[in-house]
Amino acid sequence: MKKIFIFVLAIVIVLVSGSFFVYASSSFSDLSTTYDNYDAIEYVKANEIVSGYPDGTFQPDNTINRAEFTKIIINATYDEEAIENCLSENLQSDWTYVFFPDVSRDEWYAKYICVAKMNNIVGGYQDGTFQPEQEISFVEAAKVIVNAFDYNTVSDTVWYKPFVEVLGEESVIPITISAFDESITRGEMAEMIYRIKADIKDKPYMIYHSDGLALQCTKSDFKMAFVLVVEDESDATESRLDTLYAIKDSFDDAFYEATDHLATMDTSDDVFILKKTDAMDDDLNPESINPTEILKEFYSLYEDEYDFLSIYTTFENSSMSQGHGSDSNNIQGIGKSISSYSSVEGVNRYMGRNFMKHIDMYQN
Repeated sequence: MKKIFIFVLAIVIVLVSGSFFVYASSSFSDLSTTYDNYDAIEYVKANEIVSGYPDGTFQPDNTINRAEFTKIIINATYDEEAIENCLSENLQSDWTYVFFPDVSRDEWYAKYICVAKMNNIVGGYQDGTFQPEQEISFVEAAKVIVNAFDYNTVSDTVWYKPFVEVLGEESVIPITISAFDESITRGEMAEMIYRIKADIKDKPYMIYHSDGLALQCTKSDFKMAFVLVVEDESDATESRLDTLYAIKDSFDDAFYEATDHLATMDTSDDVFILKKTDAMDDDLNPESINPTEILKEFYSLYEDEYDFLSIYTTFENSSMSQGHGSDSNNIQGIGKSISSYSSVEGVNRYMGRNFMKHIDMYQN
């Protein structure tokens, strides 16, 4: 029987009332200790790979351009002397550009692109440009990382396949990255460097798949309970329960598809009704629900063990924002009542693919 620890194993909650960000000791003023890439960001800061912004922030959700990414990767793989001497040792004194017509020698990033180009880490575009200000996509970042850290690859007709495959094999790709062409964030950049430099192998990761990135599961079966929170038992109407059962019945296929046929979700007949208590009210927002209290209430009443709880309400909540729980690991949700789910297909698209990006659900 699986061991489930309420406040350690990640639990999916499809309800969040307000934001539950708690800021503890952190190197950056905008970085929560519950942030997905917290350890990675602290690592790159401590190892002087990234310093953050002058205002003391890291801005982990911001995308990163090609010049910024090149600088960070070169900082992670080359010493200061090699970086500082690259321009003088490899460019003639009268050259105003650094290998690319859109990279001026006077730009702050010139020396980093110099190192990257001289060591075959970057190659630029077919028109000869580097486009330093353009946001870097995941596959572009994968190529730079693989080349910079000197992984072995075998060429393929799909140019990015070898680079993505290597990063997948090395458990480097975080589950927040879901598409080849999506722009990566500063947090994801830190996460990939951290996993390589610190040899992190125990975190969930994505792997290459011809149709896109696929989740690599470290366990193959999960169990979910569907919970409807009501203000009064009479609120659990037949139509609301029918909606909940429709979501439940169609969840297995969506989950199976989302994990690229690697994992199954056993929902059985696990639908529960919980009456709202005063403890469930969020202290910060009295019109919202405290998901941590729902967890406590549920597990005090039912002895069955579940990997996930999918929680709904019969009432509207004032806050619709997403956030992380401070008392349990990575609580996520969308904060809508059961009456909002008129399209089971839409619900499954959310459940089956998107929420899994944010949840550490692959612990043994």
